[in-house]
Amino acid sequence: MEWAELSVKTARQRDLVRAVWKRIRFAGEETDEGFRIFGYVRNGEPANSIE
Repeated sequence: MEWAELSVKTARQRDLVRAVWKRIRFAGEETDEGFRIFGYVRNGEPANSIE
């Protein structure tokens, strides 16, 4: 799996997901709809974690 989308409906949900994400340090990015969790990244692509 290259990536999975996790959508959030409220600002509170976004804050909770971000807090857990920081703790477990999965690679991914924040999107307008929520979060994208990377399963793997291709060579040369950045694998950021949520700050």
